[in-house]
Amino acid sequence: AMGLSVAARIIAGWTLPLWFDEVYTGTIASQGTFSGLVHWCLSEITGPAFYMPMWLWAKLAGTSNAALRAPALILSVAAPLLIAWLGHRDRSIRFYWAIFTLLWLPMLPMATEARAYPQLVFLASLQAIAFLRLNKSPTLRDGFAWTAVTAFFVLTNYYALAISAFQGLALAATHRGRLLKIWPALFPLAAAGAWMIFHLPVVLDFASAHGAMFTPMPPSAVFAIPFFLFGPGMQGFAILILLALTWPSWWRPARRLSPEAQLVLAEAAAAQRQATLE
Repeated sequence: AMGLSVAARIIAGWTLPLWFDEVYTGTIASQGTFSGLVHWCLSEITGPAFYMPMWLWAKLAGTSNAALRAPALILSVAAPLLIAWLGHRDRSIRFYWAIFTLLWLPMLPMATEARAYPQLVFLASLQAIAFLRLNKSPTLRDGFAWTAVTAFFVLTNYYALAISAFQGLALAATHRGRLLKIWPALFPLAAAGAWMIFHLPVVLDFASAHGAMFTPMPPSAVFAIPFFLFGPGMQGFAILILLALTWPSWWRPARRLSPEAQLVLAEAAAAQRQATLE
C-alpha cells in the first residue's frame, strides 16, 4: 500500500504546472516581511495555520513548483504513518486505518498540490487520535494535546469547526464534570478564537457575497456519507465488511458507545452539518 500510494501521488501531479490556487499560495509564501504575510492572511477566508508555515518553508526552500509542493507530499505520507504508529491500541485496526488512508482515492490528485488539503488530512488524523486518548483518559496532558491540535486544525480551515464542535459535545456528554478539572487545556482554543475575532469580518463579507454559489442539501444527504467515505462498488463493501469484523473494538458489551464509535458519529454529524450549511 505504501509503495502504490507514494508512486501514485508523485505520478498524479508532481510535474504539472501550478494552478490558480497554488499560485495564490506561492504569492502569500513569497511575502518579504511578516507584516505582509499577516496582511495577506487577514485577506484570505481560511486561517493562517497553512500559510504561515509555508512562509517559513519558502524562506528555506524557495518558491519553485517543487518547493511549494514538497510539504503537501510529505504530509500526505506522514498521516498514514502516524496512524500506523499511534492510531489505536489494536495493531490490526491501526494498520487497516493506515492502509485505507494511504489508498483513499480523493487524496491522490491533492497530495502534490501546494494547498492545505494534505495538512488537513494529517491534522484530522492527529485530532482523531487525540480525541480517542482524551475520551478514554481525561488528563490535562491529553486535554492540551486535543485542544492544541484542534486550534491548529481550525486555523488551517474553518470547516474544522464543525468536526471539532461535535467531538467536543461527545467529550462533554461522556465526562461532564471531569473535564472541568482540566480547564487550563482550553488556552489553545482561546488563542484560535482571538485570531478569529479579527478575521471573522472578512469571512462574513465573503459568505454574504458568494453564499449563493452553494445549494443547500436536505438532511437525507446523510445517507450519502458512506459513498463519500468508502466509495462505490467492491471497495465500499470490503471496507464495511472489515468494519463489521472489528466491531468488538468499537462497541462495548454494555451497549454503550465507545470512544471509537463516538468519533465516527461525530465525524458523520459534522459532515452532514457542513453539507446542510453549503
